[in-house]
Order: sequence, then structure tokens, then C-alpha cells
Amino acid sequence: FKIVVLGESGVGKSSIVIRYSENQFYPDHISTIGVDFRVRTITLHRTGKRVKLHLWDTAGQERFRSIITTYYRETNAFLYVYDVTNRYSFLKIQDWLHEVNKYSPEKRIEYLIGNKLDEKESRQVSQEEGQTLATQNKMSFIETSAKTSFQIDLMFQSLALQLVHLFENDPKFSSSISKGIVPIHSKWKQSCCT
Repeated sequence: FKIVVLGESGVGKSSIVIRYSENQFYPDHISTIGVDFRVRTITLHRTGKRVKLHLWDTAGQERFRSIITTYYRETNAFLYVYDVTNRYSFLKIQDWLHEVNKYSPEKRIEYLIGNKLDEKESRQVSQEEGQTLATQNKMSFIETSAKTSFQIDLMFQSLALQLVHLFENDPKFSSSISKGIVPIHSKWKQSCCT
């Protein structure tokens, strides 16, 4: 499955991807230039199915926006990340949603992720605000900490289960999944749960 991670610069997109793909955290990580790519193959807890996740970590700076939109095609899931200690990064999520709606496939799963939960004392965005935005946009919502690894595995396991469920319920692809082949297609309608 192709998963694109979006959000403003400095919110922890790369830290989430690196934490999940390598179980590492680099406090002095340099901002992503353009797009970075990681892969992780996992076995789903509930089903025992093996799933390969292609994680596309995007740059948050405005100057890379035109490049990044080319990666939206044939994407199965979008993760919108904001920093719970930075209200501006939360407000900018609407811009990312607008961009994705213009350039991406209709059928997709979307997650809103409030990152840097380890810095609760500096929180500027409440959990309730995050949940409200997610509900309004039919997205799943979770708060994480890439630094401590809090809820990172849980979020990706949940996402992978939703992706498999999305494909299994599509008659065009159920036979491929039963054979262990999970195709990527771009002409589907949105299906998402919270």
C-alpha cells in the first residue's frame, strides 16, 4: 500500500516514518528535501496477513508543494501530521486537505495525527480540537509521540487493517487479496472510519 505523509515542516513527519520503519529517533533530524521513501512489511495482529507499507515522507516547505502533488496519484492512504505544540501547523491541515482533494484518488483512507505528545506542557491544540477536525473530514484521529514511540505501532497496525478491509470489500480486488496480491488502483471512492 502507498502511504503519503503530509504536514508543515518540523511537525515530526520524518520522525514518525523513521520511528516506524527503523525504530529510531533522531532529535537533530534535518528537514526532508522533496520526498523520502521507506518500506516496512508487517504481519497484521488480527488476521496474520502480511502487508507491505510504502511510506512516502514529504517535505513541508511551500517550495516543494508542486513536486509533492505528483506523489498523490495512486495513493491508498494519507497521514496529515500536525504538532500539538504548534497551533499554526494544526490550522494548515485544511490547506493539505484541499491539495489532496484536488490531486489524489477518491478512494483513500486518511488519518489526522497530532504528534509530539511527549511535550504536553507546551500543548497548543487540544485533543478535542483534533478529534473535531478529524470527524468533520471523515478521518481517523490519533495522537502520537515519535520520540517515545507512543501509539506509532498502534496507528500503523490500525491503518494497515483498514487498508486490507478496504480492498477485501471491493469485488474487483478480493480475489487478488486471497492470493496474497494487493494491487494499487486510483479510481475508488473514499471509505474511512474513525
